[in-house]
Amino acid sequence: MISANSKYDRVKRNEGERFTVEEERGYTTFKSKCASCHSTALFTDQSFRNVGFPLNPNPEEVGRGRVTGRIEDQMAFRVPSLRNAMYTAPYGSFGQFPTLRAVLDYFDKGVLAAENLDPILKENGNRIPLSEQEKQDIIAFIETLSDPTFIGK
Repeated sequence: MISANSKYDRVKRNEGERFTVEEERGYTTFKSKCASCHSTALFTDQSFRNVGFPLNPNPEEVGRGRVTGRIEDQMAFRVPSLRNAMYTAPYGSFGQFPTLRAVLDYFDKGVLAAENLDPILKENGNRIPLSEQEKQDIIAFIETLSDPTFIGK
């Protein structure tokens, strides 16, 4: 299954489409604040990271730590692909965020501290600071990663 006909793909293939001003700003912000984890053509580096999401009320769901048994893997989840993200709500390790905006608001306000919290978040005071405009722009960019032909819309 290959999803490669999103607006982003068409822009990158120079097929006559261009990003809007908002999408272009979002792409620029995305590259500086999100692409360290959401990289590659799939917009994921396939790593497992603890990004400080709210804890799952099910105490048995502890992320990668459930598989490895290692404390350093507790609450570490695979970085999700952002391709077709507009079709995959709710978001988060157990669907705790109803919208992408809610995810970005959570990262902006500050995540749960943990010894194994991803170093990128630790270096930024347990958050990814984002202005309201940056949030809108990032969401506009993420929308360009959606491929309606892939899902039959």
